[in-house]
Amino acid sequence: MGSFQQDIRKTLIKYALAPIFVLAVLGAGFAWWSWQHDVVQRSEEAGVVAAEVLDRLIADYGQRLEYVAAKGDFANIQSDGEHRRAIYEWLYHEVNIAHDDTRFFLLDREGRILLGNYRVLPDYLQSMPMDWGIWQRMGMDREKTVVEFGPRVSHRNSDLLLGRAVIKDGEIQGYWLFVISGEYIANAIRSPYMDFAMVNSFGYAPVATSPDLQEGEFQALPEAFAGKDRQTAGLAKKDFYVTSQRIGESGFSLYSVMPVSQMKARYEMAAAVLLGMLSIMLPVLLYLARQESRARARAVEELNTVFEMRQLEAQFHPHFIFNTLENIKFMIRLNPEAAVNMVVNLSSILRYGINNLVQEVTLAEEWKYTRAYLEIMQYRFGKRLHCEFDLQADMNKVKIPKLIFQPILENAIKYGEAEDGSINVRLGVYERAGELVISVANDGLPIPSEQLKELQSLLKGRDNPTVHTGIYNVHRRLRLMYGEEYGVAIYSEAPGGTRVELKLPICI
Repeated sequence: MGSFQQDIRKTLIKYALAPIFVLAVLGAGFAWWSWQHDVVQRSEEAGVVAAEVLDRLIADYGQRLEYVAAKGDFANIQSDGEHRRAIYEWLYHEVNIAHDDTRFFLLDREGRILLGNYRVLPDYLQSMPMDWGIWQRMGMDREKTVVEFGPRVSHRNSDLLLGRAVIKDGEIQGYWLFVISGEYIANAIRSPYMDFAMVNSFGYAPVATSPDLQEGEFQALPEAFAGKDRQTAGLAKKDFYVTSQRIGESGFSLYSVMPVSQMKARYEMAAAVLLGMLSIMLPVLLYLARQESRARARAVEELNTVFEMRQLEAQFHPHFIFNTLENIKFMIRLNPEAAVNMVVNLSSILRYGINNLVQEVTLAEEWKYTRAYLEIMQYRFGKRLHCEFDLQADMNKVKIPKLIFQPILENAIKYGEAEDGSINVRLGVYERAGELVISVANDGLPIPSEQLKELQSLLKGRDNPTVHTGIYNVHRRLRLMYGEEYGVAIYSEAPGGTRVELKLPICI
């Protein structure tokens, strides 16, 4: 019984902890999905879109520079007013399409303005020597569009400069220059979920949507983020998810920085709540499992004792033994061989029934005893009793509780007389949906509906105040041994017949 009690406790603990385990797995799965969807995927998608916006912006102004460099003849612009006006109108239209307050200039080789939508250059260009910065790069890369940033003293974000040298006969005649506001660039890529920083090859961030991404006089990208891609990083006691990608062929990179401290705090809080619940519930579950296993073990032990006693009373009532002995007495005169068989069968029944050391037997063993019982019933009722058997062959080694066939068969025979006096009993054993089903049916008069409801209600309860000991004890024993989902079911419908089904697990 100790081992049985241990098994019950383990089973109770397993099924009690299963919901918590499932909840933990679902919670972890949801956290992983949330992180992938709300952080990783959103950050990567927003970064790609922002990089495409910047790449398209640079490419568009690069194409405009190529156009004016090819169409705008430097000498004609200086001497031909009509040509000068046409170039100015085209440029003015192009830079105002996006309403981005872009400035454009045509300058001579000394940096003096020949054409532009502003009268003066930005301060940082006025003070820049012609052999330095973007001027130097345009002189070196004469056939290319040069992209660079110009720092604005009064603004956090630098201007984006795109320039191209005007070449004639191998000599620099002047320069075309676009100046795009850094604030416009920041607003073009701004997102409510994350911040962005446009970073050059030296690790400086001339344009960023947040001042937290620019450190020091040279506006360097924080070291905690530098070189990170699809990684978390910490800054000022906060956590961020960082991704980076190249911006076309510009030589710049775009860093996406999403704050994740609150999300991680929610995950940690949920984990703490789950662990707290587990730490509280686990001792309670262990205690309840121990108490329940003890109670069930006691109930099974008591029921086994009562079952054995009541089963012997139900199966071997004095009137049953008396009737059998009376039949034997008559058979000795009429058919001595039959009388001997009845004595042998009765002896085997008595030995089988009073062996209290075994609680479970194979179906084949139970069937052997049942055949002995049915042979006695056959001698008693003669040709009136007809029995049919349908036992699935591969079920012979299945373990079942001892003494579960006889009470059901006894009731089937006792109440199975049809209107013509015949008694037809059918016994079937088969597998259904992975479970063992034992079916006993007769063709007798149907059970009255009120009595059927009483029997079905009896099977749902834990006490049996009635005289229906056989079926109830079988049902109660099955439920305590195998669980509440197993037991006995009774079916009876007009015009006649009753069927009793026993459902058990398949145990080898």
